[in-house]
Amino acid sequence: MTTLDIEFLERNLERQLCWVRASETRISLILPLATALFGTVAAKVNLFILPDCWNNIVISAALLMIALSLVFASIAIFPRTNGPNHSLIFFGGIAACSKEDFGSKMKNCDAAAIEKDLLEQIQINACIANKKYKWIQRSMICLVLSLLPWAISVSFLY
Repeated sequence: MTTLDIEFLERNLERQLCWVRASETRISLILPLATALFGTVAAKVNLFILPDCWNNIVISAALLMIALSLVFASIAIFPRTNGPNHSLIFFGGIAACSKEDFGSKMKNCDAAAIEKDLLEQIQINACIANKKYKWIQRSMICLVLSLLPWAISVSFLY
């Protein structure tokens, strides 16, 4: 493999890592918003003393959708994808080695091993980004669907 090919793989890995970082920025918007929406309703509600059944249904729908949004965003934070322990690129694989072992492996590493490691990392990080985006999409859908019942709930409670 040529140096240009390794550079291409490194850029591709960086693109995958950028997708993972981009998903994290969405989570940082969803969690505080969903928490605030949930808190404005949960702080005032007592479903057992509200006189109207429709109020209870709307408030319950709002709380359920917001709670699901929070759960889905939390799942997105932890995509549960493990990296290879033998990797010289993945932090988990590097941390599993002693300093001496890591240094020795790096010195004895050839271009084919680097190519294989980069290809594995690109694929693993693409899987991580894909899982995160799916859970974030679910979270955002629940959050958007909660807005109408949330607004109605706020009008009942405040």
